[in-house]
Amino acid sequence: MKVPKQIISASGLPENEAKHIKHIGKYKGRDAFHYAEPDAETGFPFIYLWDEQNGCVDEITGFDALEITCLLVKD
Repeated sequence: MKVPKQIISASGLPENEAKHIKHIGKYKGRDAFHYAEPDAETGFPFIYLWDEQNGCVDEITGFDALEITCLLVKD
């Protein structure tokens, strides 16, 4: 799935860094995207929940982001 421009804008990343944002599934009816800094695995993840119907993006971090990641990402 292509990363919506609204998520790129909400992340504050330059366009060329958008390749590090990946769709990880659906969470409560919304598309969930995960940003992973290349070559760094520290801190809480950044999750972006996208509601295509109204164009709304919510940025989730902290323990809530860990919970969403654990639900959607399978090893």
